[in-house]
Amino acid sequence: MIFVDTGAWFAAAVRNDPDHAAAMAWLERNREPLLTTDYILAETAALLRMRDKTVRGHRLAVRVATSILRGES
Repeated sequence: MIFVDTGAWFAAAVRNDPDHAAAMAWLERNREPLLTTDYILAETAALLRMRDKTVRGHRLAVRVATSILRGES
């Protein structure tokens, strides 16, 4: 089991993040179960929302949080 922190979730979600490609590649090839906490989930959603305070930012935060909760990441 691998613990995933906010930085990795954020990098995977934000295409222009400098670590986006690396985060996506790692998530795609990783076969271990991922572990995170509700605090990390809340922090990730808040960071995404604060980065883009429009409706688009809100939708991205909801989509990413939902994906993490469903284990689709």
